[in-house]
Amino acid sequence: MKNILLMMCTVAGTAYAQLVFKWQAPAFKAGGAGEAAPWLRWIMLMFHPWMLSAFAAMFAGTICWMLALRETPLTRAYMFVGITFVLVMLSGAAIFREPLSLGRIAGCALIVAGVIIGGRE
Repeated sequence: MKNILLMMCTVAGTAYAQLVFKWQAPAFKAGGAGEAAPWLRWIMLMFHPWMLSAFAAMFAGTICWMLALRETPLTRAYMFVGITFVLVMLSGAAIFREPLSLGRIAGCALIVAGVIIGGRE
């Protein structure tokens, strides 16, 4: 049970980071023709508090992942990463008003079914 919690923390951290990256992506558009150092702007954007929080979430998720892998076979653990796809898709639809098609919903249902079936010992 502890390892499942660790893996879900990995999923949550990764999903959070992906949502922040999507939210912050418009700030990374190229500046005007007179922009002297676009690379400097990119570096500054990478140190924006929201971006730092996304990096921190991914780092924390990686630590949780490493802790979970100490006792969980990789072939079992990696299936839980699929839940990230479901969480990001549903959050993207709710937060960014991205469209949900029947195919996407069916695909997510298959992912969830695969995690449930394949995650059993």
